[in-house]
Amino acid sequence: PLFIKEMPSLTLVAGRVTHIPCMYGGYPVDQITWRKNSRDLVSTKPSQGNQRQGRFSILVNGTLRIEQINTGGDKGQYTCVISNRKGEVASGNVDVNVM
Repeated sequence: PLFIKEMPSLTLVAGRVTHIPCMYGGYPVDQITWRKNSRDLVSTKPSQGNQRQGRFSILVNGTLRIEQINTGGDKGQYTCVISNRKGEVASGNVDVNVM
């Protein structure tokens, strides 16, 4: 089965590049998606390498990278979702505060 390790809340500094890890396991993992407040930000297949959508990108290891994090729109609940073709899905949430 797929799983995601529990993620602690984060307080981040505005204006910096930020990395939010998604520690997951299980096999196979066919899709990784990061969401913010239930809306998709960026999605990739682990075999594709880094995927980018605006200021957001997913690194090969599933980490979400945010360029120039800001206090206005980046605070909220982020969710890492992994899934496979067998229909297995796992997700984990992290609350992010920006100062």
